[in-house]
Amino acid sequence: MQIQDDLLREMSKSQVDALLENLSDAIRELETSIVEFTWKTKNHFSKVTPEQKEYLSYLERRYKKILILYDNVLNTFYESIGNTLSQTYRYGRSISESLILESGVNVAGTAIDSKALQVLIRDAARDFRVAIKQSKVMFQTYFKLSKQGVLTESELSKAVAKGLLKSGTPNASRKNAIELFYNTDFSKSQSSRIISPKNKDSREFFCEKLGKKKFEKLERLNSKLLEKKYIQILDRNGDPIHFKVESYAELVTRSRITDSQVTASIEEGTRAGIVLFTVPGHNTTAEVCKPHEDEIYTTDLSLAKAGVFKLLTEKEKPGYHPRCSHRLFPLVLTNRKLFALIASRSSEKFARSWFRKQGKAIPERSAA
Repeated sequence: MQIQDDLLREMSKSQVDALLENLSDAIRELETSIVEFTWKTKNHFSKVTPEQKEYLSYLERRYKKILILYDNVLNTFYESIGNTLSQTYRYGRSISESLILESGVNVAGTAIDSKALQVLIRDAARDFRVAIKQSKVMFQTYFKLSKQGVLTESELSKAVAKGLLKSGTPNASRKNAIELFYNTDFSKSQSSRIISPKNKDSREFFCEKLGKKKFEKLERLNSKLLEKKYIQILDRNGDPIHFKVESYAELVTRSRITDSQVTASIEEGTRAGIVLFTVPGHNTTAEVCKPHEDEIYTTDLSLAKAGVFKLLTEKEKPGYHPRCSHRLFPLVLTNRKLFALIASRSSEKFARSWFRKQGKAIPERSAA
């Protein structure tokens, strides 16, 4: 049976590889378009010396066009590879069933489920859709934070994902992001650059920031503080702001992981028929987070309109500040507990009405 298990796992891997190959066209289309927009920007500003407002306006237009591209990729995703997905699934299922039959094991009693391949392929496709959606959300988030350009954000997204796949922890993602910053050529960038106290062209900036006497003292001591590198980006008003590369990489990693977890919770909760979500509290000291701790939100419009729970919108989703560690989780309740919760926040009459509309069985009253 071990041989069949190994072959099944190997075949499953080949199915995923085939799926990834089919997805590569969509990925290449997205990346090619982003690169084209980037080069158009570089070519445009190599010929003229624009004012800050013109540059930011150009980025705004490019931003909107790329968001449209994200939508187009999502809308055409299943149409472009749907047939291939079905074929690879049928092929994989037939092989797995043959392996099970050849093993001589009773199919009805075996722990191997041939439908697992269907789930594998379906979830792989779904993960790609979620990744594209989340990439779009992340792009929007960081565009609001800075004007450093979409290409950098695309590369950061890959770095974070590769780090998680490698170790399953944020540490590898953070290291990947730092390495990406250090290896990126910012010399032609119109809106961001990496600076260091040891660089002659940025020495004046650090003298002004730290004070000339303190900076010169650190130089004499050959302080390791001067080995730090910083990324300079533009804020919403077009003014330069600075982050330590390590701090900015951590910010990117935390935000990316938070966004992905929130999206996954909503997707999985919705698929399971769950309409309530909660943000567990941990006695935060951040004022912006406090209103959300232990709060219950809903994706059901009727519950929100009736004032039973607050509607889960972008504003209520965790990621309330760059270093936010809050998460969103589906609130799993039995029918009895769900009914009691809704009734306690509204009325038993409303709870009964809502349960009927949802096709849920109304719990019987407990015996006294």
